[in-house]
Amino acid sequence: MPLTDEQKEARLHGLGGSDMATILGLNPYQQAYELFMVKTGQIPEPDLSDKESVLMGHVFEEPIGQLYTAATGKKVRRVNQTRTHKKYPILMAHADRDVVGERRGLEIKNVGYRMAGFWGEDGGADVAEYYIPQPMHYMCVFDYPTWDVAAVIGGQELRIYHLNRDPEWDELIIDSAHEFWARVENEDPPPIDYQHASAVDLLKKLYAKTDGTVVTLPDDLWHWHQVWIDAGKRRLEMEKVIEACKARFLEAIGDASAGLLRDGTGYVRKAVKVKAYSVEPSEYVSIKHSKKPPTPKLETVSE
Repeated sequence: MPLTDEQKEARLHGLGGSDMATILGLNPYQQAYELFMVKTGQIPEPDLSDKESVLMGHVFEEPIGQLYTAATGKKVRRVNQTRTHKKYPILMAHADRDVVGERRGLEIKNVGYRMAGFWGEDGGADVAEYYIPQPMHYMCVFDYPTWDVAAVIGGQELRIYHLNRDPEWDELIIDSAHEFWARVENEDPPPIDYQHASAVDLLKKLYAKTDGTVVTLPDDLWHWHQVWIDAGKRRLEMEKVIEACKARFLEAIGDASAGLLRDGTGYVRKAVKVKAYSVEPSEYVSIKHSKKPPTPKLETVSE
């Protein structure tokens, strides 16, 4: 269920279950530096309301909850209020469901087929690593001994996971949350994780305009300039190898639809038609190496 405006505002004054994976470095979509910028009001919280996976999650939340009840016989009810930890108010939780008559919560997940491999077998506790902090955080806040996760995998398979509260996780969540929140209060950002998948998009968001000036770069960036150039050369070489392999297989398969390898796998050829489309006008900033000394110039880059 989407958060209300009041709940979104409350999130700025504490840390929720989805924030814990980010703080612990397990969130593949967000890093701690970006979360810091959100909590300090320097950038808005990412708007995921029109993201297809988020929309699908909202649509299927109620049916998955009903499937959980049918499979377990446990009745559930919505949790409409944001809970806070009795002792540590910066720890907040907006859970999906409470199990009626038990000190047990329920989280509901609609897992796409691309992420299915990260989730274990039905009936165990082997949820995806990036998701573990969320139910652990909720158990800490609600003071519950157990939490279930009902996940529909690939739109067709219900798996129910049972997680038990762990004192070591409680300690990790409480200590990590307070360490991060101290940074927020002291305006001391965590270091940027340059290897995180979100790094480039985050920095493009933070520095979305050009002001026409030229800065002198620190000497240590000369090393990373060489790394960038060398990596680019290796990528071009690998792309040539890939294209050569592709050509060999296309020649071998010829007009056939597929070619089998000795291990039973193979390569498939099929015709693909791409519909015409138009790109909406937009502005963004790109970055590339210039072999000529750059001169101050205010410009909008279009590609």
